[in-house]
Amino acid sequence: MLLRKGKLTRSRKKEMMIVSEDNRTYIVDDPIVTVWSMCDGNQTEETIADNLSINNHIERSKVLGVVSDIVERLKKIGLLQEVASILPDQSCSDG
Repeated sequence: MLLRKGKLTRSRKKEMMIVSEDNRTYIVDDPIVTVWSMCDGNQTEETIADNLSINNHIERSKVLGVVSDIVERLKKIGLLQEVASILPDQSCSDG
């Protein structure tokens, strides 16, 4: 699962930026913000690609390539991390 790190903000020139936890600022475009925003700790590259493919009527294989590229770049600069799901396991019951 992918979890976003940092904070989304805008510059005075209205450019979208993500500020990392160590206060580095990255100017980002809409596709990057879209993917980064979907990384809530309960999504994978595949589920993000599925959602974007369905919502935008684009072939999944094309979307998955772009999503994978974005995820890899965001991981390298510390704006995404791999985590176990942050939702409790729904398959367990109390008895």
